[in-house]
This record gives sequence, C-alpha cells and structure tokens, in this order.
Amino acid sequence: MSVLIHEGFHVYQKPKLQRLLFVDPKFYFKPKIMVYSYIEGMLLLNALKTNSKEEFLETVYKFITVRNEKNKKLNKRQIATELNGEFGEGTALYAQTKSQIILQELKYKPQILSPQICTFDKASDFILVDSLEFISSIKQYNIDSFWGKCYYYGQAQAYILDRLCDSIWQHEVMEEETMLWDLILKYSEYDKYNTSNIDDIKDGYQFDSLLRKVKKMNKKLGNGILE
Repeated sequence: MSVLIHEGFHVYQKPKLQRLLFVDPKFYFKPKIMVYSYIEGMLLLNALKTNSKEEFLETVYKFITVRNEKNKKLNKRQIATELNGEFGEGTALYAQTKSQIILQELKYKPQILSPQICTFDKASDFILVDSLEFISSIKQYNIDSFWGKCYYYGQAQAYILDRLCDSIWQHEVMEEETMLWDLILKYSEYDKYNTSNIDDIKDGYQFDSLLRKVKKMNKKLGNGILE
C-alpha cells in the first residue's frame, strides 16, 4: 500500500519532474565526491537522531557546509541532477513513510515485500536515513547506488524541514525552481548563524582515512570510473 502511495506521488510531481534536468551521475563515483557524500549521510542521520535543538541545528549546518564544499567540485548540471533526484525520490519516500506510520498507528504490521524497498522492522524505523553503506556502495560501481542515495538523503532532508518549519515547506517544495536544499538553507538561516568549519568537519569524520579506503578499493577492483 505504501509503495502505491510512493508511485502515486510521482504522478503528483510529474509536471515539475518533466521540467527538471538529469544527467548521467558518473561524477558520483569520483573518490572525493564519494567521501563527501558519505559524510553528508552520516550528518543527516545524526541530525535526525538528536533530541537537542542546538545539536540538531549545528549538525544541519555541518551538512550544508559539506555539501557546499562538494558542490565546488561539480558543475551546474551535476549539482542539479543530485538536487532533482533528492526532490523526486526523497519527497515520494517521505510520503510513503508517512503512510507507513499511519498504518502502524492503525495497528497494521508492515509486510516486507522486497528487502530493497522496505528494509525496516517497524514503520518508525523507516524515517531514519540510510546513510549509504560505504563499502557496498563503492563495490557496486553502478548508477543504482546513486539514485538509491537520493531516496534516503532526500527523505532525511524532508524530515529535517519538518523540524525546522513544521509543514510550511511542503507547499513551497512543489514550486518550479525550489528544491529541498533551498528550503533547508532558508529555514535553517544558514547564512546568518553558521559557524561550521569544513576542515574541522573533515577531521571529525576522518575524511583522509575514508579517501584512502576508496582509492584502495578502486585499485583492487581496477575500475577506471574512479579517477
């Protein structure tokens, strides 16, 4: 039932999706991009887990700082592909999760029809972002792992917006030029309050160590896509 809601939401999105730009996201498999994306996932997960308002905002600011740094290494079309994917699949997954929570409150027990779609034991677990299992993602070397990331990173941003501004964002995100990213910048007031330092964040999340792992995996597999 929830998967039908997810796919039905795409029909609602269709007018906007038809105007969006998507390119082949091979850029995602470059080592530094992979590591930045992994750290983004951990920050999104940490933001959703904390009950502290101060820690929540601090973690959101760190996420924005890391993405800004990652975007410096991408062109406009590549950046748009990620933001568009997070809007399209992330908000649809958000609607799907909302339906799961309603069903759970009505005492329905989730049935896991496909481990690839519904990897949860109870509906409330489905809220948490899948922070991109690091080793499996770089072993796959396929486009599906990029789009899979968009589902969970997009959904996480939607739940972050719930905490920042309740449901106000839900109407705004359907506007033609507006993405989840834009609304997080707006409602977190990042430019006004942020004090995050990219070097401190990279050190805290062991950027250099993760980068060595990616390069080692690349050498082991001999895959030319990670250059």
